[in-house]
Amino acid sequence: QNGTKVILYDTTGVYTDNGYKIDTGKGLPKVREAWIKDRLEKDGELHTQLWYAKQGIITPEMEYVAIRESQGCPEKDAITPEMVRDEIVAGRAILPSNYRHPEAEPMIIGNKFLVKINANIGNSALGSSIDEEVEKALWAVKWGADTVMDLSTGKDIHQTREAILRNTPVPLGTVPMYQALEKVKGKIEDLNWDVYKQTLIEQAEQGVDYFTIHAGILREHIPAALKRVTGIVSRGGSIMAKWMSHNNQENFLYTHFEEICELLKKYDIAFSLGDGLRPGSIADANDEAQFGELKVLGELARISRKHDVQVIIEGPGHVPMHLIRENMEKQIEWCDEAPFYTLGPLVSDIGAGYDHITSAIGAAMIGWMGTAMLCYVTTKEHLALPNKDDVREGVVHIPDAVQQVDDLLIAERTYGGGTQMRAQPFDFFDEPIVIHLLGAQIDAMVQIRAVQVESDLHGRNHVPVARQTGRIRFAGKLDDLQRTDGAAWIAWVHARGGLGVFGPQLVEQSTGTLGFLAFLKTCAHVGIGAGEGDVIDGRSGVQAGAADENRPDAT
Repeated sequence: QNGTKVILYDTTGVYTDNGYKIDTGKGLPKVREAWIKDRLEKDGELHTQLWYAKQGIITPEMEYVAIRESQGCPEKDAITPEMVRDEIVAGRAILPSNYRHPEAEPMIIGNKFLVKINANIGNSALGSSIDEEVEKALWAVKWGADTVMDLSTGKDIHQTREAILRNTPVPLGTVPMYQALEKVKGKIEDLNWDVYKQTLIEQAEQGVDYFTIHAGILREHIPAALKRVTGIVSRGGSIMAKWMSHNNQENFLYTHFEEICELLKKYDIAFSLGDGLRPGSIADANDEAQFGELKVLGELARISRKHDVQVIIEGPGHVPMHLIRENMEKQIEWCDEAPFYTLGPLVSDIGAGYDHITSAIGAAMIGWMGTAMLCYVTTKEHLALPNKDDVREGVVHIPDAVQQVDDLLIAERTYGGGTQMRAQPFDFFDEPIVIHLLGAQIDAMVQIRAVQVESDLHGRNHVPVARQTGRIRFAGKLDDLQRTDGAAWIAWVHARGGLGVFGPQLVEQSTGTLGFLAFLKTCAHVGIGAGEGDVIDGRSGVQAGAADENRPDAT
């Protein structure tokens, strides 16, 4: 209106082209089909983008990416095709592009390029139809998702993925372990390499562009994980931990890793090496289990590149602000600068219902430090399956955070220094830490104060409870807490010694279903009601293996 032109990075493909009529039954135009056919006719076979880059070849996809990344840049700052090629050769960037997904427009993930955003979707045994999942995928793309991951675990997994692939103009990722587990009727002990391999081939043939594979969690890591406050919260990680424990064998994803490389190489599918031991609470951040796995992921990344397979590294998780930089630095060192892809990190454990905010704070920080792709977190994180509106809410908050990285002002007081805080994880700040993200929708004023909880039902220390202003309102002493949502409930219950107040009184005073569910979720998340040494899947609040409906963590 005022004559000023703003150039936006557009992830919507042809959907926003003038005159284009959406037909999800027909699918999208195959924008890369001609390039793929030309290479096949010329070379007689197809190679990975990494292979071409190593030969000094600039592919049409690399040229496309350079143009896309340079829109609106002064000529002196423009991204060149040569730069794209060189970053791929160095392993600092990937261009995910399965030949079987020609509908996807080329994009690049790397720390010299725009920070990318992933949106997770997918059905569950509780519901969601194929049409609903396609709608969520398109909605995520409309609001700026650069990639989408289909994490379906319910009915019609193959058909759901097929519909999403044929209608998404962005790369699609999956966690093949989820479908492999469905093939053995959910019995972890019955999983084996052959079932998993056939699942990889099935998904590769459909066109999946990158796989999350939890090959870095090894038997040697399990004892350290069992010492945690929240155990193993990754679903893929907990599945492999139980499989290794039951079969007394090493992780078959690790022992068959080179075979997986050769399979992915045939399709130009990228690895997203999964962090099966990501911390599920800030008390477990940067611990022996997490960093032990990270070192293995670096080893696997080098093997992957040797096979000309592109690779990114997945990262945490729940990490307090003062430990985020260490994550970034160790990932760069141990993984040879492979692109880092993180879930947040969430800087607080008590944001149930508002974890799109706690994750955006961590995302702004780690994006500033060099992370290449950030996974969105919705308001339903830890609570339920996100719907279309939740997807939008999650997608729009992450770019808000990243865009405001330069405006991130932190007034921080380090109480005795980082070393003392790590040695005494239950001692927190007496004075406020103030975070202000200027101009973002996530203006947050967070005060962290000490609430010492001596023990839970098993005599173990809890994660410290943080009091927050803003969404969570406190008045006077903790006993006088205005219980306004699930996170406030958690603080109130913790202060009274745990589940001793669990019952009708709690239900009567609850301010709504969301608050009560958040309370239940966190009981599971910190292991209240779980036996000593149990492995807990904190994402779903269910003990890994079998659920016992009489246990609070199963509830």
